[in-house]
Amino acid sequence: MKKLLQFVLLDAGLRCKDPGARVNEITSLLPADIRPDEETGIVCFYLRPEMTKGDYERIIPVHSHLVEQKFFDYVDKRAKAGLPLFYEPGRAEGGDRNVDKP
Repeated sequence: MKKLLQFVLLDAGLRCKDPGARVNEITSLLPADIRPDEETGIVCFYLRPEMTKGDYERIIPVHSHLVEQKFFDYVDKRAKAGLPLFYEPGRAEGGDRNVDKP
């Protein structure tokens, strides 16, 4: 799981770099922020207003390479565990660095 997380972080960062997403925007994503666009059905990253520098929602399509790498399986696992996509809350703020990971 650790290697998958490292890969997903790197790949998501690279895939979002071209549209201009910032690292903090990507690492702040929650599973609910990954969903299909209502008009097109294309699955996108929804960057919430509080995450963006301009305080407005930004929408970035999920790159097909992430789909091929089973990114949505990872999103589902994090959602079922009630965890953000790219960080472990138990490790934040000086928490236990040996927390169990999903």
